[in-house]
Amino acid sequence: RYPLSRFVHRYIDGGKRGDRKISHMIAKLKKKRKYHRIVYNGFLYNISTTRTSDKRYYRCANKKNSGCLATAVLGQNASLDSLTILRPHNHPRDKTMEMKYNFEMELTKAVKNSNASIKNIYYALAEIQPEAARIVPYDQNLYNRLKRRRISSHDMFGEDYA
Repeated sequence: RYPLSRFVHRYIDGGKRGDRKISHMIAKLKKKRKYHRIVYNGFLYNISTTRTSDKRYYRCANKKNSGCLATAVLGQNASLDSLTILRPHNHPRDKTMEMKYNFEMELTKAVKNSNASIKNIYYALAEIQPEAARIVPYDQNLYNRLKRRRISSHDMFGEDYA
């Protein structure tokens, strides 16, 4: 499921802890997994490819769930106003998508930078943004996503092995 797990387990079981080459390789692999996302007109897009140095192509984030083949293109340093839709969506837009996305990004940022419990962070942010909290309820699914993000933001082997 997790692309690094086999490598990491082999490293922990048979490798030397503190090997800087291994740590550097893991950091590089983790960096490759990052998705660049944008919200535009109620739709969430994930970066698909960068075919040329001046254009980035995006696909609808609902591709897996609804089979949506919507694509868009954006210049490398262009603003979202210049986003060009190449293929339309096969599902209605979500009017609350931007609010949901921003709320989750704020939660993620807070979870990564604080040792407070995820539940306490959620309810503190929910007081500031009650409309977003109604749309993004605190449940096991959200807790698990935020927990994974917190774990992935910390050094994989802890400070003792660096």
